[in-house]
Amino acid sequence: MHIPHTKSAERTQTEGSPLKGKSVVVTGAGVGLGRAYALALAAQGAQVMVNDLTAAGAEQTCQAIRASDGVAEAHTGSVADWTAAEDLIRACVDRYGSLDGLVNNAGVGRVCAPWDEDEAGARKVIETNLLGTLFCGVHAIRQMIEQTSGSIINIASGAATGHPTVATYGASKGGVLSLTYGWDVDLKGTGVRVNAVMPRAQTAMNPGDTSAGGSSPGGIDADVQPEVIAPLIAYLISDRSLAVSGQVIRHEGRMVTVVRRPSWEPGAEVGPETTLGEMAHIVDGLLTTTT
Repeated sequence: MHIPHTKSAERTQTEGSPLKGKSVVVTGAGVGLGRAYALALAAQGAQVMVNDLTAAGAEQTCQAIRASDGVAEAHTGSVADWTAAEDLIRACVDRYGSLDGLVNNAGVGRVCAPWDEDEAGARKVIETNLLGTLFCGVHAIRQMIEQTSGSIINIASGAATGHPTVATYGASKGGVLSLTYGWDVDLKGTGVRVNAVMPRAQTAMNPGDTSAGGSSPGGIDADVQPEVIAPLIAYLISDRSLAVSGQVIRHEGRMVTVVRRPSWEPGAEVGPETTLGEMAHIVDGLLTTTT
């Protein structure tokens, strides 16, 4: 479906500052997609707590925001550390008085065939991508429930559906999808919402790597810059999306798609005495009707 675009100047005039007064944490915002998200949120009026693993990266993003008269504060620490994640959320509340949004962007990529996997590499990916999202999200949820409002955006990846040589990375992002679905169920009626975004764009995670792509299966689209994805992030933080929760949205630069939640197909009854042969017949029949 093609939706016509209006001129960017006209959009800016009509939108104003939709995030004015909102306080948002963006993790992994020193470079790449995270930096683009932080800059875009600040440009829309948000006060941004910029987290990165390195102090230099976080401060550089803050300086860019302040240079455009935006408001930003730097935070250094690993999201994979429970205490650091808690400190990050507390720092935002202490500095700005509230936590209106969390963009769980921090992540690491890994291109590795399963037979070449090692413990250190696997742990780094899972701990950063999945546990980092979990840790920041849990601390944010506690604050947001008290406020009865807030928006969490988890950054996922199409790699979760399977792509060569990124199984561990894909598994970490598959876990992020499960967190999104689960948190959405748990947060019904609290005023807190959670969604996930699958971005497909050039990223510092694996710059120029066309073999896998940190945030996209099938390779990074070098023509899609991180800034292209940012309006979707701003929308999901804004009050324009108050009715949106539990959704996964894929942004490929030129196409935005809603990814439907996995569901069960109609099944077939079996009994306690079902034999291997009967089971084979049943499953083969189900596969034939669903493929």
